[in-house]
Amino acid sequence: MTEPVSRRNRIWRRMNASFDGHPLLYRLGLLFLLLLCGMTLFPREGAYRPTPYRPGTIQPRAVIAAFDFPINKEPEVLLSEQNEAANRIPPILILEDSVRVTFDESFQSFARVVSDLRQGRYREDRPLSGDDPASRLSQRVVLSLLGSTTGPSLLQEARKRLDHYFAEGIVDSITEAYIQGYSRVSLRGENGEWVGPPTRFFGPRRIRNEILGATDIPAGMDRSILTEIVLAYSEPNALFDEESTRGRRLLARESIPTSIGMVLKGEKIIGAHERITTEHLRKLESYEYWKQQRMGHPMFGERLRAWLGRCLLLILLLMGLGLYLSVYQSDVFRARREITVVAALFGIFLILSGIILNVLNWPALLSPLSAAAVIIALVFEPRLGLTVACFLVAAVGLSADLGLGYLIIAAAGVSAAVLSVRSLRERKEFYRFVLYVSAAHLLALVATNFSQSSPWEGLISEGIWAIANPLISVALALFTIPLIEALSGRCTDMTLLELQDLNRPLMKRLMLEAPGTYHHSLMVGALAEAAVHAIGANPLLARIIAYYHDIGKLSKPDYFIENLSAGQKNPHDRLAPTMSRLILETHVREGVQLARSEKLPGVVQKGIREHHGKTMMRYFFHKAQKRQADVSDEEYRYPGPRPSFPESAIILLADEVDAASRSLEDPTPSRIRGLVQRIIHERAQEGELDDSRLSLYDLARIRESFVPILAALFHGRIAYPGLAPVRTERVGGEGEKSPELSPPLNEMPESQHSGESPDLPDPMTPGGAPEKTQEGIGDS
Repeated sequence: MTEPVSRRNRIWRRMNASFDGHPLLYRLGLLFLLLLCGMTLFPREGAYRPTPYRPGTIQPRAVIAAFDFPINKEPEVLLSEQNEAANRIPPILILEDSVRVTFDESFQSFARVVSDLRQGRYREDRPLSGDDPASRLSQRVVLSLLGSTTGPSLLQEARKRLDHYFAEGIVDSITEAYIQGYSRVSLRGENGEWVGPPTRFFGPRRIRNEILGATDIPAGMDRSILTEIVLAYSEPNALFDEESTRGRRLLARESIPTSIGMVLKGEKIIGAHERITTEHLRKLESYEYWKQQRMGHPMFGERLRAWLGRCLLLILLLMGLGLYLSVYQSDVFRARREITVVAALFGIFLILSGIILNVLNWPALLSPLSAAAVIIALVFEPRLGLTVACFLVAAVGLSADLGLGYLIIAAAGVSAAVLSVRSLRERKEFYRFVLYVSAAHLLALVATNFSQSSPWEGLISEGIWAIANPLISVALALFTIPLIEALSGRCTDMTLLELQDLNRPLMKRLMLEAPGTYHHSLMVGALAEAAVHAIGANPLLARIIAYYHDIGKLSKPDYFIENLSAGQKNPHDRLAPTMSRLILETHVREGVQLARSEKLPGVVQKGIREHHGKTMMRYFFHKAQKRQADVSDEEYRYPGPRPSFPESAIILLADEVDAASRSLEDPTPSRIRGLVQRIIHERAQEGELDDSRLSLYDLARIRESFVPILAALFHGRIAYPGLAPVRTERVGGEGEKSPELSPPLNEMPESQHSGESPDLPDPMTPGGAPEKTQEGIGDS
């Protein structure tokens, strides 16, 4: 039967097949991609962060000029001097003689028309145009010019005054008001440039006031009519040249020196432990300003050298991380899927930090590196999470030139993050994470702040970011962990806690359709959890694998001993050994398929696949030998693989121990101990535990954890009056009839339940292990 392969697994398999022969090439590719991700952290040009200085504080270290630079003036002083220089530049007007010529012709034409009309000889071939200034005159003015005796004298007086105004320069009302604020005005004409007071020029308001207050106007002449005629023909011929004026004033601003002195290379700006005075502050701020300018516009050689230096530093860090993984986390380093997930997390947080620093320009303390520590610690293991997070902190801090203070604060935060989530089994424990990381950030921040004598204002603002960091990290971790679990095939304790619920549909189905298997799984879970506790592995993972390890029996529950009721015939009696072997093999494959369809974590599916290892189906092998003597024992072994991690190996042992202990006729503690010891010894001798990373010391602790639980399970009970001893037959897990069970302990002779077992040889000595009471007990 072929297992269905999900699309995600097909992608992983294709990728693995592509790089199977080139593991080094694959890891070099990951290194290159991480280098590209780290380049997003490199400071941009002009991204220099100047050091803040405050007058009156003590400077902890001496500052020596690394280059020559001018001492900049105070910005307010420089701006005031520039404004003063610009205001000294007078407005520039341009005299347009063509305007005077045009309006002089218009006025003469208007005067001829008035004269012709007064003499009654108006000629229609010389009409006034629609845009002639005369069209703007009121009816009162026209009637006065035509009917009054002062009409000709009005035109003569208007002509005289217009000649004077045009000669001096006529401006519009806006220019007239603007030039009044200056003591001098520049006028450009054909004869050169004139500079003088603005009283030379005539605007509409001055023309009106000048005519109404003039003393040389003949008596009897209507001044208001004269004013209207003059204003109608007073077209501005002195025009404001805004562009030239702005250009001259800009030159005047730039002519003001921006510095008040020079500091030479190697000169001491301020000594160590000196108080910062106003003079020091001006030099220090100037030094920071010119350093920022030099950093923002470095020479190509300097930029290339800095870029190569950061690249080499980042490569060294990544190679150091790879070396650590290859030596101390070899299982992760060799597993292409897991090393890819770790590298992807590393690269994502490098890019995220680069966006925060170089795109959003947020404070560096907001980079949620503690989220990476939490994710890796929960999905993989705490030691790996702490190491990867520390390398990540170093990569971010050194690539972005964030300084020693940031490295200390961030390293303290990721360390506290890993310590706070070592046994995260409840969501409320994330509050502990926020508290620990915030406290670590604040303590490290205060320590670095005090050591550098930094101002309190910066401490308060950075403290806010330090507290906000774990809040962002918690949200990011909660969102990311399910995705990382799906990609890596691993699971966290939070996911295992959800699977521990016995009311899940699959477990309820197991309880109703295969009740014996259900109770057997619970017992295996209790045994495995105790054993895993004893060796320091993950007890929650062991319990979950135990709960689900036999779910494949749901397809044929009646073919397994624990689900047969009393008196029910064993269906294997009617089957050939080969068919019985296929049924037993199938329950493992179908369990894996069912686990995949239920989307159980990959590690649980792995435990289901490995829970029998390559153990032999002894009963059916012996049964087949009776029919055919040359049967190979390899045909009657489970396909495996053997357990590859401690929890899986403990499930194998607990499964067999639970089934075997139920076949003991006299389950005294000593017999139980001997049985457990024999099973563990046999599986170790067969090589079933070779890949599980269990030591002899671990096996001894596993044995000692199994015995008390089994002894408590088979403890003696009080005999109830009137009830006869019950003798039952037990159907073997692989189809054989087991020996009859002994009477209850309370009805046995005293010698039978005294706790001694003189007939049981030492199971750990060669040849000392007795034959099994029941063959195939591991398949129950």
